[in-house]
Amino acid sequence: LSMGGWEWDDQPKVPQIPENEDVGRIEFEIECDADGQIIGIKTLQRGLSPKLEQLLKEEILRHSLVKKSPGAAPESSKGKIVFILKAR
Repeated sequence: LSMGGWEWDDQPKVPQIPENEDVGRIEFEIECDADGQIIGIKTLQRGLSPKLEQLLKEEILRHSLVKKSPGAAPESSKGKIVFILKAR
């Protein structure tokens, strides 16, 4: 996660990958509100199937962020998250 002032409440996990799925890299831009709830996900770089992309988006939405910097949180914050899936 590359998002100044925020960290995950619980790190998102890569979902079970079907055996016929290709490996690759995908990058998302995420946006959270002042409470750390994810309010937007945009795919910036796609290197996986649409099905796996959707599974990763669903996993991200199951989590929230925790503010780790002092002071009031902005109304919304944006950052990036990258998943790199490799063959086992």
